[in-house]
Amino acid sequence: MQWEIDLTAAGKLIEKAIGRAEQYDLDLVDTGWTVNQLCSWLEKKARQQDLTQPVLLEFVRRAVAYLMEKRALPLTGLVRWKFVLAKVLAQKIGQHRERAATDRYQQNLFGPQAVVETSFKFAFDFTPTGYAPHFNYSGHPYDFQKHYYANVGELKSKGEEFECAKALDMTSRVKHWVRNLDRRGFSLQLAERKFYPDFVAELIDGRTLVVEHKGEVYATNDDSKEKRNIGGLWEEKSNGKALFLMTVVEKGKKTLFEQIAATIEAVP
Repeated sequence: MQWEIDLTAAGKLIEKAIGRAEQYDLDLVDTGWTVNQLCSWLEKKARQQDLTQPVLLEFVRRAVAYLMEKRALPLTGLVRWKFVLAKVLAQKIGQHRERAATDRYQQNLFGPQAVVETSFKFAFDFTPTGYAPHFNYSGHPYDFQKHYYANVGELKSKGEEFECAKALDMTSRVKHWVRNLDRRGFSLQLAERKFYPDFVAELIDGRTLVVEHKGEVYATNDDSKEKRNIGGLWEEKSNGKALFLMTVVEKGKKTLFEQIAATIEAVP
């Protein structure tokens, strides 16, 4: 149906039907392309540095064959939407790459033949210089006594992370602690990126305690599970030199202070 939109003399918008128009399915209009031509074009658009041309071309060929044979999409339609198809194929390759990296990561670190050890060569070093936060804690309402540096970096004056910092500061077996800086402090390697826990503490007995705080809503998501797994592995392979704790505030459960104290006391 075709419509005409106009204005009346009084300035009101009106519309009226003026008849039906024949609809043409452009996806069925012959483009003159062959399957091989389309696959070659898509391979060039979706080319990846770490993939050889034969491998990528075969991936594209199978994708096109699937769309035509299983999804019953015409070649002419695929050609018409080739730019969108190239973008989707590139995204699909990225998803396969991420899945492969995660699988290798899990196998190398957590597989039955994995050989992993914790190294303190690149661990947090409590030195007088090198701490450069983007902003500092305001200094109130709590006066921190055990932060290694004069200023507590990148900590707000309220919220659960603030309460976790207070709990660390009040724990008698903590010698000193540091608010870890994102992308500039102590890190653990996840499958696809580095993970910067919230706090790093040195205990009176010389052990290192790393604390990551998670809000209750995030405590069970995949990101938190991955962090908990790698933190636990780091602790396990440290030969008693390190502890990892993921704290969470839950109604009816241990307080942050109790969670920290229990972790420290659990290992002699």
